[in-house]
Amino acid sequence: MVRAFITYIRPLLENCTSIWSFYSVTMVKRVESVQRAFTKKLPDMNSLTYRERSSVLRLESLELRCLKADLIMCFKILKGFTNTDPSEFLRRQHAILEVIV
Repeated sequence: MVRAFITYIRPLLENCTSIWSFYSVTMVKRVESVQRAFTKKLPDMNSLTYRERSSVLRLESLELRCLKADLIMCFKILKGFTNTDPSEFLRRQHAILEVIV
């Protein structure tokens, strides 16, 4: 069941996260609730906390996975692996990368 979730459900939840990105705690909780509910329905998992279930099933939180996807997209933009001009979206200031909103 976990393999099916990883293959069919998680890609839908993570689709284009670099574009729409989590902008509120409520949105993070809504997306994360899908994985939370799924893991709770698995046999012998309903008595464990979400962190324990995630650890046992070796699942990262969706919030962490989306953060990684954002960092990968920033790397691709900066290194020229996309057709996006880095100066349109990113600027360097005191060796810290800031996203222009």
